[in-house]
Amino acid sequence: TRALGIDDGSGIVSGHAYAIDEIRRIEEKHRVEFKSASTRTAVIYFLLLNGHFAADTPNSQVLGLAYRGSSIVLFRETLESLCEGQARALCDLTEATIIIHELGHLLGLVNGGTPMTTAHHDAEHGAHDTNPECVMYFAHATLTPKDILDAKRSGAGSATAYLFDQTCLDDIRAVREGAR
Repeated sequence: TRALGIDDGSGIVSGHAYAIDEIRRIEEKHRVEFKSASTRTAVIYFLLLNGHFAADTPNSQVLGLAYRGSSIVLFRETLESLCEGQARALCDLTEATIIIHELGHLLGLVNGGTPMTTAHHDAEHGAHDTNPECVMYFAHATLTPKDILDAKRSGAGSATAYLFDQTCLDDIRAVREGAR
């Protein structure tokens, strides 16, 4: 794994605002492994970019994004800028939470393709959960190290990344067991 971000002829430049079309082109140029039905192998492509998302605003910055059916991009520059002055452990928890959240989208959780065993879809916020303790809660898509620090100080949460709640786990289990 390597974070792409220097102009090495790949079209990837540090500090750049990446649009989704550019992200897809970078993946097409660099991705070499794909799922295989014959070996029953799934492959998730992680792209780490030293830049930021083109759709960022001063009030909303994307740290990670699931796109296509098996790809996740993390915007390291944005994450690192939010980490300035924060403990490394909080930054690591933030990054882990973002990765788990985006994996949930790839799994189709919360009305994203995987059927729900019980209602927990937050219709106002797309494919997100109504439970603030679940990693699929909409606000966790933009979680910052400061947010995690505040949660720890208030006694909410734990010393780990946010994880899937029981309703998401039930949805995954139903698919795995063939019930859905």
